[in-house]
Amino acid sequence: MRILVEPGSYTCLNMGDVAMLQVAVSRLTALWPDARIGIVTQDAERLRSYCPTAIPVPEAGKRAWFQGHISGRLQHKLPSPLSGIVEAAELACRWRMPTLVGSLLAFKMKLRRQEFGGMKAFLEEILSADLVISAGTGMITDHFHDRAIELLDTLDMANRLGIPTAMFSQGLGPVSEPRLLAKMKSVLPTIRLIAVRENLITPQLLESVGVPSNRILRTGDDALELAFNHRVHNLGNAIGVNLRIAEYSQIDQAMLESVRAALQNSARKYGSPFVAIPILCREDSDLKAIRQLLSGCDHYLDDDLRPDTPSKVIAQISRCRLVVTGSYHGAVLAVGQGIPAVALARSQYYLNKFLGLRDQFGDGCQVIAPDDNRFEEKLTAALERAWSTAQDLKRSLLRSAEKQIRSGTNAYRQVAELMERIQ
Repeated sequence: MRILVEPGSYTCLNMGDVAMLQVAVSRLTALWPDARIGIVTQDAERLRSYCPTAIPVPEAGKRAWFQGHISGRLQHKLPSPLSGIVEAAELACRWRMPTLVGSLLAFKMKLRRQEFGGMKAFLEEILSADLVISAGTGMITDHFHDRAIELLDTLDMANRLGIPTAMFSQGLGPVSEPRLLAKMKSVLPTIRLIAVRENLITPQLLESVGVPSNRILRTGDDALELAFNHRVHNLGNAIGVNLRIAEYSQIDQAMLESVRAALQNSARKYGSPFVAIPILCREDSDLKAIRQLLSGCDHYLDDDLRPDTPSKVIAQISRCRLVVTGSYHGAVLAVGQGIPAVALARSQYYLNKFLGLRDQFGDGCQVIAPDDNRFEEKLTAALERAWSTAQDLKRSLLRSAEKQIRSGTNAYRQVAELMERIQ
């Protein structure tokens, strides 16, 4: 059994994406112990540290395959109707004779003294695959439309080659970008099964682009399993803190002071230290925002500001009684352990994510909009509710997580049963 996996992150720097990937590999291995699992990546060494048995498949090679053209500049110099005919002919050759097209592209790259080994490696992996999957992602949305189209290109190629495809732990939308919508309408209805992580937005969006409802399975986020399996019996006494300052979150520097004031007041009231919970471990993202947010704060536990594995992030969260987060997986990895989350969401992208999580975990995931006129007051009240009800919420949060984990595991089993019928 050979499986090609499109992960949520090619860099392996987002610990939420890595957590979903680790669970995916674990579930696939449980179903097919001898499977060869190839994973598209930009960092082979980092990938091996998280998934030691996986085969790194160079993302640069995938890009070279999809962006390379045999006709090259000639196509662009031709008149419009003729250019379209040449492009259509090359596309037809790609699906009918991919090995030949790959050899021609490799020869062309060799003449230009370009590295072509990665392209050949990607082509070999997808042509020999028995199954191609997308393992946990929230990238099919307007802000990441180029990356989303690249993901859909892989699934489209597999479908055209007659290779079964499936998607797990998916969160889609919002989407209005015309090219992405067109690609979704072309590719997604052909996917054999799409497991989604929330019930409010993604199922309706999938149906609107033509995906049959019987191919959509509501499962929750795959990363819940990793958090649930690492849960501790007793609640901690710290306040976990994450903040995502980015264009797609619409959280900016001006909001830091209001968040800091509410956190400081709550920490003093409960005698609680802060624990950093970075999810995207890049210096220009969560790490920088958390440092700025907690700068000058009392009782800051900074012994591990950069946990570099999902299990370390989960261990950080296990020290907390509650988590305040601007990152979706900061909340997922908390509620999966039975720890309530207070989510900061301003953009529609994050509102969709967090409202979907609140729908599944109820009062265990409160959602606050930072641009509300009474934001500081509402955040303080939310922190008080989470702190005072944390013990009572723990059991119900764990029950919800366990139910979703069973649904997620069942989705993988359904794909395994599908493969048995095909073979």
